[in-house]
Amino acid sequence: MKDLAAVLKANTPAGQWQFDNLDGTGQSVTGVYDDGHGKAGVSVGLYRAGGSPEAGTDQVTCPDKALVPYDRCADGRLPGGERFMAIEGYEYPDKREETKNWRAVLLTKDGILIDASEYNAAAEKGAEISRENPPFSLSQLKALVTAEAWRPLAARLPQLPGRADTPGTHRPPTVPGAAAVQATLRSLLPKGVTVESHGGDDGHGYVVVDDGRGPSLVGVDVQPAAGDLTDLFTGEGVVTLPDGTKVKATRQPGEKGGEGVVWWNVDTLTPEGFRVIVSAFNSDAQYKAATRDEPALTMEQLKTIALSPKWHKLPLK
Repeated sequence: MKDLAAVLKANTPAGQWQFDNLDGTGQSVTGVYDDGHGKAGVSVGLYRAGGSPEAGTDQVTCPDKALVPYDRCADGRLPGGERFMAIEGYEYPDKREETKNWRAVLLTKDGILIDASEYNAAAEKGAEISRENPPFSLSQLKALVTAEAWRPLAARLPQLPGRADTPGTHRPPTVPGAAAVQATLRSLLPKGVTVESHGGDDGHGYVVVDDGRGPSLVGVDVQPAAGDLTDLFTGEGVVTLPDGTKVKATRQPGEKGGEGVVWWNVDTLTPEGFRVIVSAFNSDAQYKAATRDEPALTMEQLKTIALSPKWHKLPLK
């Protein structure tokens, strides 16, 4: 960890650093930086992304604003072909505390993630705000994660268990692609709603719809090989259909802090382990306050979407 701290200090502006323990070994280091304008927690970690070509790309892709609030975000490829993302966001999506989290992540061509985060408080959680913004600009964070001094340290990282490095190995397809999921979700929406925005990624899609009474977020997750999850389908609200498919419908408060948000959810599982989950909220984002009393779709409409045979016909990737 001393090596990690040394690279961190050498590639950031001059200031005072405090580290709790540098005697151990590990893949990350956390310190408190002070440039005279307030203490700030800073951390850097080095990790292997995974064994597939797609591994780690979600870490260098700007998130959907309907799901994660942020002020600025940029992603793309660097001249050498490596992928990079920098984001000015928040520690708490509902901003119940004004802790800002600015972050930069580099995904190298060797599948290494170099991930740096900074805060406008001395710690990620549980510390008072000490300054208006984190100390380093996004350009300075970019310079930090792209520093050549990380490369020899990254080379020491242990291989992931079971990683397939043999040329020609192929990871079997597991989920339908993002475009197919989003298009299918839009095709299954009931009449009378207008799609204001949509997005998602592989296996997941969402739309924000409006029926004239306020925007409502609707999302779907498709897991063709979920396996045996029958222990999740117990208790009240669980129905078993004639073909053996289990359906669990729930109504509960939202979990992302948006004031007055309710979450309606329909979870389905076939005997073969094909799972489709459809959710709806009475807000256009879970971390925002409610825009209406109930979601724009009824529970029956959510069930119709979740049980559609269209999900079973999507090609996997």
